[in-house]
Amino acid sequence: RQRVPSSMLILVTDAHIRDNTAAAADFLAMLERIADSQHDVVFLGDIVDLWVALQNFPNAFGQDLLDWCCQQKERRFVAYLEGNHEFFVHRHHGEDFSRSSELALAWGDCVFMHGDRIHIVSLLTAFILWLAKSWLGYTAMRWTPGAPAITAWMKSKLSSEARGIADNLPEEAVRPWAEREDRRYPGRQVFVGHFHVPAEWAFASGGAFRVVPAWKNGQLIGLFDPETGAYQTGSWRELLG
Repeated sequence: RQRVPSSMLILVTDAHIRDNTAAAADFLAMLERIADSQHDVVFLGDIVDLWVALQNFPNAFGQDLLDWCCQQKERRFVAYLEGNHEFFVHRHHGEDFSRSSELALAWGDCVFMHGDRIHIVSLLTAFILWLAKSWLGYTAMRWTPGAPAITAWMKSKLSSEARGIADNLPEEAVRPWAEREDRRYPGRQVFVGHFHVPAEWAFASGGAFRVVPAWKNGQLIGLFDPETGAYQTGSWRELLG
């Protein structure tokens, strides 16, 4: 089992940052604050609103984030879980993080994942995501003329925001999944993003399942103490001092 350092663990998810926005500036300010701390950090996915990590898809904010992670991994644990709005970050830039994954990763008693695979809204949604992240999707995005514009247009039509779908935690599906995982791996601390709506369920085994609130909704983060198990959420400006 890996040893978890005594520093706190910062959890950030679902910022959905776009280039050249006030939110992007605030997020970079948060990264500066983290850099001045001793804490570790896990990004749980969808940090960028649409991030195709290929050279024909320029993304200034994404590059700033990669640069920060690459630098800070020498000083702290920096993990990245790829979200369903992000493509090829793990495959092409995994070396910029301490650890990264398209699905899930374990660290000490903690397990991190974006969470989009827990509850699949429809088979069509699952197929589109699989296709986009497959070698076929890679080839289409990398070599199709006008691929960035086409991808942005498709995202604008398919996103929850465009379809008027409000943030929602389907507890009737997610909680049974969490309970099954706790029976299989008792005592684990599971952290996910994706659902935007915060939730926390503790189990008799000592394990817990937590949905970290979306950063985009008030610039909220999670803060976890691996030694005591204490967990809190709030604005990064308040929690990070």
